[in-house]
Amino acid sequence: MSAMTQTKAPHTDRPQLGDASGQLETQTDEERKFEEYLQSQSAIRDILYMYRELVRFWRGLHEDFGWEDGTFDPLSYIDISDDTGLDSDDLRLLREGSAIKILCNMLLAYGQGGYPAHNSYFMQSVKDAYVAGRFHLVPELEAAVGLGLQSEIALRDRSQDIYRKYVFAYFADLVQDKSPKAL
Repeated sequence: MSAMTQTKAPHTDRPQLGDASGQLETQTDEERKFEEYLQSQSAIRDILYMYRELVRFWRGLHEDFGWEDGTFDPLSYIDISDDTGLDSDDLRLLREGSAIKILCNMLLAYGQGGYPAHNSYFMQSVKDAYVAGRFHLVPELEAAVGLGLQSEIALRDRSQDIYRKYVFAYFADLVQDKSPKAL
């Protein structure tokens, strides 16, 4: 069995796997889409677990997660495209759940103390995404992020309403869904 090495395909940013002899295996578009699908499903599991923990233990947005908010990068899903092949429920959950994780992490940045939250790498990443308009698919949560970038107190004051409308209501919507898909 030969040793596998990872290289970049000529004229692309896509990684390719190759063996020690230099032969390359190119990841097909279908394989890339399937990998993205698997990653999105993992992010959905993380979001559902995070929502469960918010409802079960905190009854609001929480600012000090350990592992409860999962490993997904919310900035990867905040503006996920409609043409991914995911259904509207999955897209909604990915976008809203990403914004909720970002808001919780903004509260964490403010709550850490010892340094100005606006100087942290995380807050700068959120600000960059906000300025670039990447939250546009979740307008009310976009407004909450903008509010949070301006004021910790304003974000804390708004957080309970956001929790009820997006986290708690998500489960209520599931229970009340009477569509054929849910039966």
